[in-house]
Amino acid sequence: MKLSLGDSVEWRVLRIMVCAYALPLSKIYTLKAFKKVFLDLIHCHYVVYEKAGILHRDLSVSNLMFRLSTRGPFGVLNDWDLSEDVAERKQDGSQKHPAARHRTGTAPFMALELLYEKLPCHLYCHDLKSFVWILIWCALHFDLQGCEKPLLPVVKSWTRGDWKDIQGHKMNLLTGQREGLRKLYAKINPAFAEIVKSWIIPLVNMPSKAYAAMHACDTSNQSTLPKPAPVVAQEKDFSEMYGDAEVIDDMDGKEDADLLTDNAAIGNQDVQEQNGPWDEETLRGLMTFAKFMAAIGESADIPDL
Repeated sequence: MKLSLGDSVEWRVLRIMVCAYALPLSKIYTLKAFKKVFLDLIHCHYVVYEKAGILHRDLSVSNLMFRLSTRGPFGVLNDWDLSEDVAERKQDGSQKHPAARHRTGTAPFMALELLYEKLPCHLYCHDLKSFVWILIWCALHFDLQGCEKPLLPVVKSWTRGDWKDIQGHKMNLLTGQREGLRKLYAKINPAFAEIVKSWIIPLVNMPSKAYAAMHACDTSNQSTLPKPAPVVAQEKDFSEMYGDAEVIDDMDGKEDADLLTDNAAIGNQDVQEQNGPWDEETLRGLMTFAKFMAAIGESADIPDL
């Protein structure tokens, strides 16, 4: 194929790719299948990063898909257009401090650091945090009957305003007063009730603890994040905090109180227990693939990796 541009001719190659049809996560019909597909996607993302040195950098609910096979559904991580060769970046340092035009991601699912005016280098831990935001989004909007709810008011602030506005709303959810999380958990679809305690709350706590540790480490002048709002002390009665949420009405108060952490205290504890300089790649070991899998009670072992 050739394209005529006045007196010059530019040759172009037309390529057509044919692949199996993939479905959006909203078309999954059981929680068991959703968990299996979600784990597939986390594994896929990690394997590509570890073996090929490629970081996706644009995780969103629309890029996480699945296909059906005789063995059941399996996850498909789509849209690698904005991915980056991490090994190449480390060699030439070209993306150490990318300009605003290089910001990659979809705002509701982006790590807080990537929403701030001064952009950091896009790291694996940022994509890992995107999986947390995506899981919350799915639990709020999917009914596991093939339908997706319209945008809920509780997360509308994730999609409105500029980057700084969105970051502020999401930061307050993780580090601010308890009312934000109370409202969010109350809107989780009952179809996801089984994983509120075992997946969602532990994963929400992960970045919360990491940000608290970041500031407890006295790196606020170097960090791309604003200083977090005061953190609520640990609640003794879980039902008092989330009593109006249908999906957690049956939770045992004493057992589940442990899931509500004083992030400021834990941040100080993590800093004291781990020596050495602050590690932006993993937030001093608090945001890693192994930690993510441990938080949801899954093995981090991947065959042949």
